[in-house]
Amino acid sequence: MSDLERLELEELKQMVAQPLERVIVRSRGSQVTRSAWRLEASSPTGSGAIVLLELSAEESFYRGEGIFISWPQQKLT
Repeated sequence: MSDLERLELEELKQMVAQPLERVIVRSRGSQVTRSAWRLEASSPTGSGAIVLLELSAEESFYRGEGIFISWPQQKLT
């Protein structure tokens, strides 16, 4: 495990999450409004949110905001 991964794990241990909330989302170029789940969290290094959009039973998409913005799909999962 790299030093960066150890640091990220320590930050996650100190994270405080709010209850999940249902939100309305729209994607670029689409006329369809969907609902998604949003998890807000804060840590000593900042705050952010992870949004889960379930497109179908087989396909989900995650979007990171704030401190999670650069995280890849696999890590957001």
